[in-house]
Amino acid sequence: MADEQRERMEPEARDAGSQAEALAPRPPQPGAPDEGAQAAEGLGFMAPLDLLADRALRSSLDPAERPAGADPAVGAHPDAPAGPGRPSAQPGDRAAEEPWSSGPVGAARPGRLGDRAAEEPWPPEADERPGPVRPARRTAGPAPLIPDSLGHPEYLDARDTFGPQEPAEPEAPVEPAAPADAPFRRVPLASSDRLANLAPPAPAPPTPPALSAPPAPPAPPATAATTAFGTASASASSSASSREPISGADTGELPRLAPAAGWNDTKPLPIGKSGRPLRPGQVGKRPGRRARWIVPLVLVAALAGAYVGASYYFADRVPKGATVVGVDIGGLPRAEALERLHQALDAKATETVAVAVGEAETTFDPVLAGLGFSAEATVAAQTGLSFNPARLWEHVGGIGQIELVLTVNRPALEAHLAELAALTRLEPVNGTLTVASGEVVTTEPQAGLELDQAAAAAQVEAEYLVKAGPWTWPAAELAPKIGQAQLDQAVQEIAEPLLSGPVAVAVADARVEVPAAEVAAAALIGPDGGDGGRLTLDWDKELLAASVAKRLPAGVETEAEDARFVFVDGQPVIEDGAQGARLSPDQLAEAMSVAALALGDQRLATAELVEADPAAGRAELEQLGVKEVIGRFETQATNSADRTKNLRKAAAIVTGMIVRPGETFSLDKALGHRSLETGWFNAGVVVAGVSQDGIGGGLSQFSTTLYNAAHLAGMVDVAHTPHSNYFSRYPTGREATLWEGQIDNQFKNDTPYGVVLRAGVSDSLKVWVELWSTKYWTVEAGIGQPYSYVAPRTIESTKADCKPQSAGSSGFQVDYWRVRTGPDGAAQPEETWHWRYDPMNAIVCKNPDEAAQP
Repeated sequence: MADEQRERMEPEARDAGSQAEALAPRPPQPGAPDEGAQAAEGLGFMAPLDLLADRALRSSLDPAERPAGADPAVGAHPDAPAGPGRPSAQPGDRAAEEPWSSGPVGAARPGRLGDRAAEEPWPPEADERPGPVRPARRTAGPAPLIPDSLGHPEYLDARDTFGPQEPAEPEAPVEPAAPADAPFRRVPLASSDRLANLAPPAPAPPTPPALSAPPAPPAPPATAATTAFGTASASASSSASSREPISGADTGELPRLAPAAGWNDTKPLPIGKSGRPLRPGQVGKRPGRRARWIVPLVLVAALAGAYVGASYYFADRVPKGATVVGVDIGGLPRAEALERLHQALDAKATETVAVAVGEAETTFDPVLAGLGFSAEATVAAQTGLSFNPARLWEHVGGIGQIELVLTVNRPALEAHLAELAALTRLEPVNGTLTVASGEVVTTEPQAGLELDQAAAAAQVEAEYLVKAGPWTWPAAELAPKIGQAQLDQAVQEIAEPLLSGPVAVAVADARVEVPAAEVAAAALIGPDGGDGGRLTLDWDKELLAASVAKRLPAGVETEAEDARFVFVDGQPVIEDGAQGARLSPDQLAEAMSVAALALGDQRLATAELVEADPAAGRAELEQLGVKEVIGRFETQATNSADRTKNLRKAAAIVTGMIVRPGETFSLDKALGHRSLETGWFNAGVVVAGVSQDGIGGGLSQFSTTLYNAAHLAGMVDVAHTPHSNYFSRYPTGREATLWEGQIDNQFKNDTPYGVVLRAGVSDSLKVWVELWSTKYWTVEAGIGQPYSYVAPRTIESTKADCKPQSAGSSGFQVDYWRVRTGPDGAAQPEETWHWRYDPMNAIVCKNPDEAAQP
């Protein structure tokens, strides 16, 4: 225990203000416990002080009184005699070789004096004759001087061990003790249980007989012994104040010092730092040190407990004053905060928002953009157990607005913004330049706008569920490629030269001039197509070539003739075509680009003639498979010369025409414009049920004949219209009229072979049409019986051009059908047609005045 106490208390013993406590003597009390033992147990921490005390004693002696060879820092006891009776340490002595060490109070050391200390407790009972004292081993420096109750310094050896001593043989005379009335005396304390006896000895009160200790054995003579600290001396004090001789020099044991007179009579208590004696049980303790830490520790523990408790209390709550996009959730538990956020924001999160991009407007759909919010993540960021002081302060002082956690599908957002960018994009307008009617016409350039998608995405994430629509998104300006500068340059370098005068064109031996207005009309001025942003000159090449060609003398240009089918002895024969010579549109445009921008005599373009190949050659016609008649029909014409002429002209035009696979034939287009100038004649026609004359009369009969031939050949019916009145010379219902620009007869060739037309009018006025090809369809056709007849009636007309007419055929309805079967024997669905004829009413012409009379 002494070692543990020493290790625990030695750092504090070095403090000069707390190396020892002053002890004041007090008379022994009957029945009181042995306070010396308590002091020895409680003040074991003072062990380092004995070395200081011994060094102080040695330094206080007169140099003449110091033993020879004695260490001045560790001298003999001042009361011990000097001289030969106190030999110095010799080599080999155990006391000199072994370092001083302390052990438990009363512990025996083998081979040393004091082995019986463990058997005989120290101090003995109060007696007027105390036994000799054995100092403990020393391991530290001298103890400091500590004032006693009168303010006198006394030596303190905290590790002196006291106990009954065996008498030793005297080896040297003992000097008499110091006078009893001496005001000061230095007493080396032999044990920590005697630390309290630092005050001057006081007269011991009479000890009751019952408490008297048995007389101590006679003290042996003291002998000097050499220790590791130098020559040690022992002083024995008896009731007569005599000194005991030092013993143990020859045995190597420690010398013993006899206690001073009255040592065991007073039994003084230790003195604390406050200057007051310590109560029993307080010896060796430092009550002030522990007490001053109790209150702070208790306060810290209380505060820590309150802090931890508050952290647990607020763990499941949102801080005070918290709002999320205007929704107050401050102070709510986690579940209630989540419910409130969902109630306030779920419907709003899917609403579309009106958006403006410049002057364009559109609608932003958060669902398509993959936007949403996470109420759970928003609340979780403000809740949960946390010992952060900032979090606790937020619960107490409030935090205000907190951020809503959004969920963003980035690819969906980018795709939706790209779609809206295309819808709201305002294309820039380039400056334009045209030359019309000899004047220059320009349009000013205008900048465009395009949605800044990156900035719009950031704005969406910032304003979604925060700001109500409409939103205004940023747009980037798109500059036109052709600005005002480029436009002005083109006017000066292109438009003005074009209008400066006519352009001469040389073709072979011919030379013509094209007026500036026609040259400018064929000019095309526009962007060059690159990134340079320039206006360049281009041409409508066909229009330019036509302007030059129509001014060339006849025979300079010749048209190419395609290979064609001609009929020899009623059989189709291929006739080769012929090449032509015509202006090269590409070469003429290139030459004109230089001449039209030049000035004066330099405005001359040289054009070249190139061979013009026929559009169709022999090889192509041979592959069409024209070898047999696949459809034929004929009708009887009337005896009308002009009408017959029109029928013969139509037959001549269509004979040899080719309808290639997949092409659609138009009779109105094939016959061209009908007029007297183009060789057509006036003949009878029926208009709205009224017979009259018209250009190309009789062509409806040719159209009806062609329609039936194509119908029976299996051609696809594209367009046809029967007459409004029935004529017995045509098949019932299966007919087709013709009127230029209004009523047409069209059919489509859906076979893999070409179809060639052949037609004519016989001498017997039979109008016939044939279709030549390779047979593909097998056709079955029929006409039903007429039904729902309507008799004609008489109509009076007051029109100036009225022509009287007798009643004709009755009106009725009729149906007809057709089934086509292919080469593989698969029949197509049946086709049916329906038609209703009007009755041919009688017409009576009357004078308007006569018609008005009753």
